[in-house]
Amino acid sequence: MADRDERREQARKHLALMKGALAGEAAKTVEAAVIYEDGEGRELQLPEATFEATETKVVTSFAPEALYRDGRGKTVIVDPASFSRPGGAYEDGAFGPEQILCSDSNLYLVLQGMKERYYDANKGFARGQLFTDRAMYLPDVAFSRNGSLKFADVIAVAEPLRERALENHRSEQECNNALADRIETLLRIAAANECETLIM
Repeated sequence: MADRDERREQARKHLALMKGALAGEAAKTVEAAVIYEDGEGRELQLPEATFEATETKVVTSFAPEALYRDGRGKTVIVDPASFSRPGGAYEDGAFGPEQILCSDSNLYLVLQGMKERYYDANKGFARGQLFTDRAMYLPDVAFSRNGSLKFADVIAVAEPLRERALENHRSEQECNNALADRIETLLRIAAANECETLIM
């Protein structure tokens, strides 16, 4: 596994490539992005099921690989996003689920484009590391793997940090409620946008 300095250099090179090759696509995604304010995602009406309706396939796997292996129809990937910083510490060589998504796509460019609309508005709402379920729906993020390009929508929503929240004197029940709210939010957003495959 690469060390932090190597990942920082890889992130720099990848970002330069994405700016050169997929900046236009990233700008279109930013323009079409939808922000669901805290609580709005949980209030979304689910579409009526029809006789021909098929269930959404939910895949819990390594997201970039699962997109190519399991993505069928309209696919959405869940990004456990940093609440206050686009891409978390992607450019600093951090290595986590969000940074992996950024390293295989133009997602980081998209997240940078959402700084004012999403991240700046989140300041002051960390709630003891439970955050809120304020989410972004980002259509047509471009993922590249082995020379091929595939598009998927992304739901970016902050993951509650249970251990840190407990250290910040939040109760077990508050942590459970925050996680339940987050799961309901992302599932309802996926359903409301008629996604056929959900990758978490």
